[in-house]
Amino acid sequence: MHWPAAITVCLVILRFESLAADNPSLSAPMFGIRPGAAQLSLTNSSDTNFQYVVQTSSNLQDWVSVTTNFATGPDSPVTVPAPTASCFYRLMQIPHVSVPMFRYAILTSGNFNGEANNFLVDSFDSSNPLYSTLGQYNALLRKAGGDVATDSTIIGDTNSGNGIIYGHLYTGIGTTEESIQIGPNGAVGSTMWNTTNIGIQPGYWSGSFYINFPDVTGPSEGTTSLPSPSNGVVTLKGGTYVVPPNDPNVGVPLLISAPTTLWVQGSYSPAAITIAVTNSASLALYVGGSSGSGNRLTLSASYIVNQPGIARCFQVYGLPSLSSLVMNNSNGFVGAIYAPQANAMLGNSGSATDFSGAIVAKTITLNGHFSFHFDENLKINGPFF
Repeated sequence: MHWPAAITVCLVILRFESLAADNPSLSAPMFGIRPGAAQLSLTNSSDTNFQYVVQTSSNLQDWVSVTTNFATGPDSPVTVPAPTASCFYRLMQIPHVSVPMFRYAILTSGNFNGEANNFLVDSFDSSNPLYSTLGQYNALLRKAGGDVATDSTIIGDTNSGNGIIYGHLYTGIGTTEESIQIGPNGAVGSTMWNTTNIGIQPGYWSGSFYINFPDVTGPSEGTTSLPSPSNGVVTLKGGTYVVPPNDPNVGVPLLISAPTTLWVQGSYSPAAITIAVTNSASLALYVGGSSGSGNRLTLSASYIVNQPGIARCFQVYGLPSLSSLVMNNSNGFVGAIYAPQANAMLGNSGSATDFSGAIVAKTITLNGHFSFHFDENLKINGPFF
């Protein structure tokens, strides 16, 4: 295994007014953590008024940004590319620059297994009538923006089977295109390519992908109990609710009639969720706790949620303890899921499943006839880091 022969760390801080009391710092790199990568520590970087960006260069002139403090804890190690025999690193300080939370159709830090029957990923834009019908996905108006990305560098961790990806495929630092498991009928590329070709279109794969996955924190304040049901339904008319999983009304069907935040502090298997299409109704659903593991979110086939609707109106956030996500909702799903510690099992082996939106998870396994449609509107009107 070849590692860079010489490594220099250059610390550069660009000063602005209102700097934090303790300036951030960058440690010397460590090697052997991951192939083709170095590990550094970024400390004292918790001042959220500024963004601290780690950059790398091979010549001290051309610098490439590789990670930021918004994807790590204030004293956490970060892994960065070490692509050449001599790598220089520096730390830059810039005003906060927000980036979309959902930039890819499917994003994982580990295994992506798309070996499902008739697996398909494409994109549309719910805000653009040229690429949607009344905000809903239409296969005749599809786009090839259904990018799939994994941070994993393990051979065999990316299996697209015979799936069709209308978009790009990104795998972890140091991976090769040959390490991707793709079936004899699988294809990755543009709309035109996927119409007549199989395999990966030149220029539609990259093996240098890396991203940090920040943890989710729940709402700091909120009502500690849900209102009583009426006619068997709990109506949430806006506001924030922070409730334990044993709240007597947490398993009752929910009607969301205004912008609402709900944090279920443990495992959750909703009976039904309906998001109204009027009054700007939306739901930000937080599941799990800030520590521990073993919590599970089950989105079953027995309910309809956000139908019809757009993904930004239903956002699901998994806290660190949420380690399992199961979706077997044959009625379809419209929403965006960010659950970086969860192993996600998506699809129903007995029926077709449509997912419109985006998902981030630790690992993802697709079952059955699964179609995934990335709503590109999330990159503009969705949440930002």
